[in-house]
Amino acid sequence: MLETATKQEKAQKRGPSSAKGHVDVLAFGCCDLATAILAGLERQNPQASLAAVDPQIDRIRETLPKRSRIRLLCRSDRARTLKPGILLLAGKPTLLDQPCPALLELARDAIVVSILPGVSLELLRERLETDKVARVTPNLPVMVGEGMSIGHCGASSLTQAELKAVAGLMASVGQFNWLESESHFDLASAVSGDGPGFVFSLAEQMIMTLYTEGMPLSLAESLVQQTLFGASAMLRQDPRSPAALKQEASLTGTSRTILEHHDALPRLIPEAISEAHQRFQGSARPLQA
Repeated sequence: MLETATKQEKAQKRGPSSAKGHVDVLAFGCCDLATAILAGLERQNPQASLAAVDPQIDRIRETLPKRSRIRLLCRSDRARTLKPGILLLAGKPTLLDQPCPALLELARDAIVVSILPGVSLELLRERLETDKVARVTPNLPVMVGEGMSIGHCGASSLTQAELKAVAGLMASVGQFNWLESESHFDLASAVSGDGPGFVFSLAEQMIMTLYTEGMPLSLAESLVQQTLFGASAMLRQDPRSPAALKQEASLTGTSRTILEHHDALPRLIPEAISEAHQRFQGSARPLQA
């Protein structure tokens, strides 16, 4: 059972000896996505040694399973004696703005996996003083183990075994693919990151249409959820293209007539992806002295 916050605070007063030794993965700055990644890895490999450093450990504890064995530390200096195999950087990009000796020590012999938005490999290597760095962008469905994550490590010094370790970490919460070019990173992030929002918006409109036509809300939600779930399963399992599946699924021809002939989706989807792409590009953080 995890220590209570009170016990952890008391342990901190005894010095840094309460957090020592090797851990497979240490999350430094544990946002909701990082918490989901740790929880997913723990489900897949209950014997994995996992830890997280974040001042809001109570919030993290509430999102973890009750019997989780993930160690939670509320101060970075409490983790300095840990030796992580993978250091998962999460939270806000401002994490790298101020020097942090504990972070540098943790990164020294670890594979650094950054899910910090808008932080380039160049900046990560410069701030952390290591070449063993990979950028990864997970998306919201990692929260339910069905994420689509993309990664890029450039011309790094990561070995094949280390690349496999990063891929294995992200595969614990869905699918993962490496990108060869960092220039494609923002474009891929626009689709994997904002794509779920497109689907949720579609679901919202379908549900509300059924509800306003008199269908009970619970039934409308169930109908739309399973419709979208089934369609997604066919996209993954059926060898036919989305265009071919669309032709077969449109029983009345309505989707073709209304959405395409009226230039709805062919106009809105590219515009939305382009806008998201520009926003991801605009969030990039330049090197600062």
